[in-house]
Amino acid sequence: MKTLSQLLTLYREEKGITRAQLSVLSGIKETHLDRIEQGETKPTMPIVFRICRAMDVDPLLIADGLATEFHAQVQSRFPARPLPDTSAKVAGGHRKI
Repeated sequence: MKTLSQLLTLYREEKGITRAQLSVLSGIKETHLDRIEQGETKPTMPIVFRICRAMDVDPLLIADGLATEFHAQVQSRFPARPLPDTSAKVAGGHRKI
């Protein structure tokens, strides 16, 4: 499962940006970026937005990546179950409640 830190690292590497360059572009200390990418600290939303802006990456791509990973984990841990039968009828065509 890809984490936020892994996704940020992936996009940074795809863009060919070093942590030192990202630090200058985002105004975030390189040591803080390192701790974020290593998963040692969780960034706030404003920090994620600053990182994304500095890399010219739409934050929705990060959110979509996290949502996709979450969905896959839910599907693997909670297999689909049949829905209960709600079609029970009584006289007059009304459902039982």
